[in-house]
Amino acid sequence: MKRNILIAAILVAAVYLSCSPADKDEMVVATVEDVELTVADFEKTSEIIGSEYLPDTNSIEGKIELLDYMIAKEVMALRAKELGYHKDKRYVGFWETYRNPYLVQALTKYYIADKVKVTDRMVKDYYDNMSEEFVLSQITVLDSMEAVRIREEILEGADFAEMARRYSIAPTADSGGEIGTMNIGRMFWWIEEALLNTGEGEITPVVHVENGYSIIKVHDRRTIQPNEDMEFARKRVRHVEEQKRLKEVKEEIAEKMNFKIYPDGLEIAYNSLPEKDIPNKDIVERKVTRKNAPELNLRDEFKGMLLASYEGRDITLEDYEYIYNNLALPDRPRREQGKYMIVDLMHKKFFNDVLPGYAENELKILEYPPVKERYEKKKEEVMVNLLYRESVMNNITVTTGEVEQYIEEHRDELKTQEQRDYALILNSDREIVEKAAQLAREGGNFSKLALEHSEHIEDKNSKVNVGIGVEGRYPALDEVAFSLPAEGSISEPFKTARGWVVIKLLEIQEGKKLSDANARRFVEQHLKKKKENDLFEKKVQEWRKRYNITINEENLEKAELARLKRG
Repeated sequence: MKRNILIAAILVAAVYLSCSPADKDEMVVATVEDVELTVADFEKTSEIIGSEYLPDTNSIEGKIELLDYMIAKEVMALRAKELGYHKDKRYVGFWETYRNPYLVQALTKYYIADKVKVTDRMVKDYYDNMSEEFVLSQITVLDSMEAVRIREEILEGADFAEMARRYSIAPTADSGGEIGTMNIGRMFWWIEEALLNTGEGEITPVVHVENGYSIIKVHDRRTIQPNEDMEFARKRVRHVEEQKRLKEVKEEIAEKMNFKIYPDGLEIAYNSLPEKDIPNKDIVERKVTRKNAPELNLRDEFKGMLLASYEGRDITLEDYEYIYNNLALPDRPRREQGKYMIVDLMHKKFFNDVLPGYAENELKILEYPPVKERYEKKKEEVMVNLLYRESVMNNITVTTGEVEQYIEEHRDELKTQEQRDYALILNSDREIVEKAAQLAREGGNFSKLALEHSEHIEDKNSKVNVGIGVEGRYPALDEVAFSLPAEGSISEPFKTARGWVVIKLLEIQEGKKLSDANARRFVEQHLKKKKENDLFEKKVQEWRKRYNITINEENLEKAELARLKRG
């Protein structure tokens, strides 16, 4: 087995083992006890595993090398179960942090996204509407009846801006609700649908938005040339249809659970915010952290007041204070955003609490075979992680003497990572990319060719280079870019998830000598990882002896390696 096996590679493979093309599912390349690994499993793993873990050759020896990763994962899962990790408190804790998000993801995919149907007619209609541009103002309140009353007062002559300043919880309240210029394709879908039936100078009916009820005024309405294409419209329509279905689910849950936010509590929650919002620059530069950030000014007599509630749960202002203090600074409500962000925070809290249970108990999402299979695979992954930590990571130490000796023997090699800048041409049509690559090799201006042949580059000032950086920022691209031999080299066209790509290497910056402190840190991590790999290989070899493992080389020969390790 390859000496630099890493647990990360095994876990990546584990996630995808069940995602297989049906026509290759029956061809078994290996069995580990009663678990079958198929050609489809093997080929999928070769597509998604990190390039550093791929074999160098497409021979049967190379294929067995990759298959060993897959076998190791199954062996570790069996060993973890044998040791009772599924009953371990640490496993339960790790699993609980994953379980609920997984249930929500499954709900979103299988109950919402997979049920959405998008027709060409829907796309064409939406694209035509993208030529509509509006100048808008908005009022948002919590209660539908309050929104109806405000709208009636405006229709009877009340000033829209004054009503926004007086009643709106949106961030634009202080400016009279002024949103500015917006076009179809750049707004929430519920606002877009309301606007299409509203003329210049008119106000919309009350619109049920994500966190309340809105009234929108159209100051101006005009026709423009859309900046985006039909493909954008298709993606946007799908997104909108998915969001509509999700909104229906959330509204149904909120009604069943009697979710509500209390205006008096909301007012106090807003007034308790620090007088001055923390400048974003100070957060980025870490001048302000949680330790020295201004606190809520919430008086004790208000802490028991309700801010929100739903069936079986009250959220008091004291709860809100706890939630606020545990938020990252950029996520905390700010005065400049009005009360809306506090409302949004309560909605997130509510749905984080109830959506997983709804998915499991009401929708029975775990009874859907693909969901159940992935669910069990993820549980295995958590146990494998714990086994690795306990059997390998916790048994590794690196001494100061080992670090100093390595530095002495490899001093000239201790440098920062090489950095590269490269330009690219991207198109879903292979022939277009091949043509552009040929023109580039014949001396054509690469930047000009990229603008002419790449999709989704409308602006002639658009950058087609990625900027200088180390390997790993864009794995699918870097794998090729960092294998090019010299500045000016042009790659062969290759396929990525976004389409066909050709790359030109623009600049190479060699690594610089590490400082003594950075060299020690790097060497310590390097030696630790090497010891982990060696011990891990030893452990896997021991564990393999406990289980029945067979390899079908005849079927393995028929499997295709999607990629090989680059030199």
